[in-house]
Amino acid sequence: GSINDVWDLALGISYNSNNSEIYVVGTKNNTNWVILSYYLNGSQDSVITWGSDIDSDLEIAKDVAVDSLGNFYVIGVANISGTMLSHIKKYNISGNELFNISSGSIPNQTIETDSNDNFYIGGGYNGSYFILKYNSSGVQLWNVSYDGGGADIDYGIAVDNDSNVYVTGIANGNYNTVKYNSSGSYLWNISYDSGGRDEA
Repeated sequence: GSINDVWDLALGISYNSNNSEIYVVGTKNNTNWVILSYYLNGSQDSVITWGSDIDSDLEIAKDVAVDSLGNFYVIGVANISGTMLSHIKKYNISGNELFNISSGSIPNQTIETDSNDNFYIGGGYNGSYFILKYNSSGVQLWNVSYDGGGADIDYGIAVDNDSNVYVTGIANGNYNTVKYNSSGSYLWNISYDSGGRDEA
């Protein structure tokens, strides 16, 4: 359908080992974030909605990640003050909001946490990958960008046990994966060309 169609869409999922629940995030009728929690037997525990309720807005929760304490972080876009902005919301294990910070007009796409409960945001801005690192209080620690020579955007992010960061997506029309160390220093990138327009 067209971008103005009304739809429900789930985009992100994460498992919370602290309470053995699954979190699913997305949008309800384009106009609100939706955060669902399910028990492992499939029964629903709770639902959180947030947004402007303005029909013309595309307000979407895009991804969710859980830290070692069971807090969960949700990213997406919403129009709360008359301007469409990217937001990062943190909730405790009971579903109580701990903070809501905005990363401005940069379109967030993906989020992950590390073993120290820092969290990382990825997406695309001005044709480049971007990666932002925050501590558990929501204070930004660093930000980096990667320009692969095209309309680049990263859609997935992972963090290893040493807090190295891996982001993957599309760069210059190909699959592209970039590695950074825990301080945000670039280490390497690899690409894959299938012969068509590739997107990871």
